Amino acid sequence: MRLSDNIAGVTILAFGNGAPDIFTSLVSRGDGAIIMFTELIGAGIFVTSMIAGSVAIIKPFKVSLKSLMRDACFYIVSVCWINYVVWDEIVYLWEAVTRIPSVPDPDVLHTYLANRDTSTIPKIPARSRPFGLGAKLDIAVATEIERSKIRGNLVQLRPEISDYVSDRPIGLLREFLYDVNPISREDWKKSSRLLKIILVIRSPVMLLLQLFIPVVNPTVEKRGWSKLLNCFQLCVTPTLTLFLLNVWQTTFGNVPIVPIFLVVGTVIGVIVFLTTHVDRVPKFHNIFAFLGFFAAMLTVYLVAGEVMAVLQCIGYACSISDAMLGITFLAWGNSIGDLISNVAIARRGFPRMGYAACFGGPMFNTLLGLGLTYGIASAADPEQHTKIRISDMAPGCLAFLLCSLVATIIYLNITGAIARRSYGGLLYSLYFAFILIQFLSELHVIHPLGTDHRPDV
Repeated sequence: MRLSDNIAGVTILAFGNGAPDIFTSLVSRGDGAIIMFTELIGAGIFVTSMIAGSVAIIKPFKVSLKSLMRDACFYIVSVCWINYVVWDEIVYLWEAVTRIPSVPDPDVLHTYLANRDTSTIPKIPARSRPFGLGAKLDIAVATEIERSKIRGNLVQLRPEISDYVSDRPIGLLREFLYDVNPISREDWKKSSRLLKIILVIRSPVMLLLQLFIPVVNPTVEKRGWSKLLNCFQLCVTPTLTLFLLNVWQTTFGNVPIVPIFLVVGTVIGVIVFLTTHVDRVPKFHNIFAFLGFFAAMLTVYLVAGEVMAVLQCIGYACSISDAMLGITFLAWGNSIGDLISNVAIARRGFPRMGYAACFGGPMFNTLLGLGLTYGIASAADPEQHTKIRISDMAPGCLAFLLCSLVATIIYLNITGAIARRSYGGLLYSLYFAFILIQFLSELHVIHPLGTDHRPDV
């Protein structure tokens, strides 16, 4: 689309990375809003403390103090504004709209440049298919290095592709079977026993995802082009979305919508099949990235609804409050991707890149998640406002998130913007104190922070 880094980062990249938080927020209804409010704030604490601390412990680095102060201060102002808005437990439409974030400085996407460690940057492994355990990280590193080289910031450093012998089969049907295989030979050989078990457990889901969601990957052979598989996805995926969205019974006049989508998709798939080659990537191959993006977003949306239902069942069965579910299981689950990717990219020699994501990501998720959720609810109300419940644990969540941000600002200004391992220990201590207080509150050993103990008058 020829978007600038700035616009792409705040739209496609941010929305894609924040999809779990944003969609679980959108699917929450009624008391589910309690789960989502504490989840979004709790995930912010987890990311800005545990994940940021992990990056510092694994690879100490020098922080861009200007960028940090900008991001942390904006996050603090956002948290204070959220606290003010929800204080009366009523959110007006204009208040919800003000939570939608503005476009950030494009330097956030490239903060790794000032402190790169070229000795620890490995070659990017060449791969024979677009799916893989390390494919996402390879794309991120290769893309950022290439952009930096184009801008002249990193002329001497180029993304090197390691030498390898391709095991990709030749032939239409053999290539199709190879690409839909949920466990690649490369991942299996490099995996530990535990990871092999995970690969086997996830294989049924991966088979479905690989069948219906196209992937464009610039770091693999033919950029992920698989003729028979991509044509099959053009024929089937649009029709499948009708069933996933539960709109398959819709009709245009007297004609059901399902046959229309199936016929149109099949015609397009056949045309693409007849006009393309097995061994050459078509010029319009990047269009498949759009189809894959929307199919993936729909998948996350559906999974988010199921996760919310499962969590509420667990809470009911185990007598766990909705607020505690949001702070723990949902916050940890939605943040596990940030933990893995940010720590992994720090290990690859880009600690500042992973650290920057610890502030931009949760701030975007919190503002957009709450803004969309309450904005839609307010817009649907005749009086343009909606009532909310935030639970007794919400003040404690907001307080500890502010503590985490303020501690970061104070520590890094004292140490001259150097994130040492002691910084990670400080953030770990804050998060463990936060979790301990929340568990004691849940077990009724202590009162939740912010609870009014005065008798009613």
